[in-house]
Amino acid sequence: MFKSILVGVDGSPTASEALRRAARLAESTGAELHIVCAYHGATLVNVDPIGAAAIGAVDVGDALRKAAEELLDGSSKRLGADGVRVHTHAVEGEPSDVLIDLADGLDCDLIVVGNRGMRGGKRLLLGSVPNRVAHHANRDVLIVHTA
Repeated sequence: MFKSILVGVDGSPTASEALRRAARLAESTGAELHIVCAYHGATLVNVDPIGAAAIGAVDVGDALRKAAEELLDGSSKRLGADGVRVHTHAVEGEPSDVLIDLADGLDCDLIVVGNRGMRGGKRLLLGSVPNRVAHHANRDVLIVHTA
């Protein structure tokens, strides 16, 4: 049925449940599982308040990438023991865009996301990762009810 499944993680309980469900589905169908963690690159700039000039900058993007990779490493080790073929991807960018673009690039059959953020006024104003993925992905999307 599915040959390749992609799931996003961010360390939240919702994402952990989505990962658990995606892994069970991959195991039962023999599909490869791609776990992705999106992160934002960032630079912190120290500005002299009197002269309004930058007096130093720290790139925290590397630290965020490393944190994403550590999260992925822990996730893949748990799942690899279950016999699931796991591939991990730490990708800089907006989570919904990263999920859609990576699923396209890897030709995944299914994207799995948790339902966190699909309620309330914030969703109406800003959208949410599961909402944006469901409306913009050109493949099947499984939204795991976690709350």
